[in-house]
Amino acid sequence: MARENPKDKIIRLENELKKANEIIQKLYSELEECKNEPKIQQIKNERGAGRKQEITDQEREDIRRHRVEGKTIKEIATLFNRSVGIIHKIINEK
Repeated sequence: MARENPKDKIIRLENELKKANEIIQKLYSELEECKNEPKIQQIKNERGAGRKQEITDQEREDIRRHRVEGKTIKEIATLFNRSVGIIHKIINEK
């Protein structure tokens, strides 16, 4: 078996490295997709432990909309019959 030319070996190894890096990037993107899937979060609490959500997503959107319209946090709290603290928390969460 003939020895590989050093230049050819460098080129071959660079190509292998490039392919390995592409695979790594693909795996990282798949990992991020898996982290963002609701199934993963659902499995984390599969037996239903913890408090149930009192305020629906629609109510959260309505609360944010009222704030954008210029209503005060206290007015929104009175409107939704919730505490000022929970309204403030909903408005400031991302």
